[in-house]
Amino acid sequence: MNIVVSDNVFTRLEKMKNLLVHLSIFLVFITFSCSKEDVNDIPEEDGPFKISTMFPLSDNIPYEALGSGKILFERRYGDGKPVFYVIDIDKKKSSGFKLKSPITQPSISPSGTQIACSLLNSADLNSTWNIYIMNMDGSDCFPAFLSDQPASYPTWNQDGSKIIYYTSGSDGRLYMQSPVENSSDRVELTKFRDDDDPEWLIDPVGGFTVSSTGELVSVSESEKLFGLIGVVPNAGKTGVSVILSPPTDYYIETRNCWFESPVFSADGTKIAFLEVYTNPIETSWISLGINTMDPDGSNLVQVGAIGGYQPDARLDRYVSLCWSPDGTKILFAMPDSEETSHLYVVNLDGSGYSQITNQMDVFDSNVSWSR
Repeated sequence: MNIVVSDNVFTRLEKMKNLLVHLSIFLVFITFSCSKEDVNDIPEEDGPFKISTMFPLSDNIPYEALGSGKILFERRYGDGKPVFYVIDIDKKKSSGFKLKSPITQPSISPSGTQIACSLLNSADLNSTWNIYIMNMDGSDCFPAFLSDQPASYPTWNQDGSKIIYYTSGSDGRLYMQSPVENSSDRVELTKFRDDDDPEWLIDPVGGFTVSSTGELVSVSESEKLFGLIGVVPNAGKTGVSVILSPPTDYYIETRNCWFESPVFSADGTKIAFLEVYTNPIETSWISLGINTMDPDGSNLVQVGAIGGYQPDARLDRYVSLCWSPDGTKILFAMPDSEETSHLYVVNLDGSGYSQITNQMDVFDSNVSWSR
């Protein structure tokens, strides 16, 4: 008996055969993929330095009030995760980014081409905050020096050939090195404790500023060293002195007044710093003074003052300051509500107050300015 099979049956059988072949290939691929180890199997674009590019700032930035150069600052949104933003004054545009790894405390190089910051490597569970260098868009990120001691507040020297930063904890020390990967020229400038005097302690707030001649200034909040301090490198305890202290040398003689964010001018002839005063009766308000002085503490001048808010207790170092590259303006960050902070600028003669950023529900801090 002859069996006749229609073309439709042959077609269906052929399709089923092809389906089984493709299914077999797929199952072999899945089996092979699952057998691979996960170690080093993360694509580079999804690693700890993966860049997430942000939209330009929506703030109404008054570029005409700024002059020229690039401004770098840190912005925190409601989730508390830091984003780095760059305001390019000459091109009248802004850009921002964040990395997969947490980043904070940015500082722009004098040339305006690199950023130094403190970074926590998200790919290493045993890592701590170390100093990293990257391009202005977050690319080519690398460690300046890897250590198990948390490192904070990198600052560039005047010509951009070195960075200065310190380690925290009981063994805190101030270091200087070239801004290259895992530098071999790192040197210790001073240490924050004296073995023979347990009560002597540098308790730094924010970064150190350095002049073109190597003078170092910072803020300390310890009992013996309270206020603006000067540091002579490699001179130990004898090389550290109090330049200006609120309880003894300032017109507000109280511990409710303290200093923040000293920065040398480009020519090294002046130091600008912020004075913060909190009223013990009305603790939600602060008074912020913008001051300049000579490096030895003389010729103290208040450029201006402005009122603000005491921010949420979770937010530390909530004010910061920097000079414009030409030395005619001072840019500073100030909280204008309990959880909001913005950038402001004032001319060195006290004129021209302008608010630079104004987006709602953000916290702007850690400002720096380059040419």
